[in-house]
Amino acid sequence: MITTDYMMKQKAEIQDKIDRIVRFVDEAPQDRLICRRQSDVYRYSMKRTGNSLGEKEEYYLNRQSPLLMQLAKRDYYKKMLKDLRRELKAAEEYLRWHRDSSEVAAYLERHPGLRQLLPEVLVDKRNRYYQWANAEYPKNLSHPEHLIFITDGGFYVRSKSEQMIANMLLSEEIPFRYEDPVYLPGGEIIYPDFHLFSLRDYREWYLEHNGRMLKEDYYRHYLWKLDQMRSAGIVPGVNLLQTFEAEGYPLEPDCVRSLIRLHLK
Repeated sequence: MITTDYMMKQKAEIQDKIDRIVRFVDEAPQDRLICRRQSDVYRYSMKRTGNSLGEKEEYYLNRQSPLLMQLAKRDYYKKMLKDLRRELKAAEEYLRWHRDSSEVAAYLERHPGLRQLLPEVLVDKRNRYYQWANAEYPKNLSHPEHLIFITDGGFYVRSKSEQMIANMLLSEEIPFRYEDPVYLPGGEIIYPDFHLFSLRDYREWYLEHNGRMLKEDYYRHYLWKLDQMRSAGIVPGVNLLQTFEAEGYPLEPDCVRSLIRLHLK
């Protein structure tokens, strides 16, 4: 299938990035980079074990120092490696799921002519999910004053990016609910942004939009909510899709459209 081919290509590209970054990190100096803030100025230094006694010596580095740039890139790429390895694992999980679990998708892929023989079954199933999406459900009553962006479906969401995502889900005819409650094992309730179903095989998904990712408080809340969703069995790359943005890096419509068509159609 096109989706599987795309994911295999993505997996290969991620692995290639990982291999190149690992080579850079291995070849870079291994001295420890230290960054200190003094008033409004950042000062940089490194600690090196530079003699046979193993005594650590600290050296201050000029901002224009090539060594400083190498050390900074090394530490940055080490963090990037963690992200890439998580993405690689997610791609592998998707391919494993598609290979092992998607009986309906595999069956219809092997016998596409059956779609013409079973229109009532397939249409009826789709209609049941549209009815689910349009049925009443408990709403998130927290901060209703933040619900100020109206969607093409006539309901309000909390940000322009969520408005864009909702409108795109509506235009692609994906059945979904906004802020459908999830009940955690301990009795708490969380509200992922979107609860939806794939039109390909009617598999359940959640979609969470994450903005302001450069804000420390927001990022900490993002990690907390991610852990809460994990406790309810909602896992990135398995049944959780995510979009991100930060100041200067807005959410692009093409990215949202590609995500929807990759996983949900």
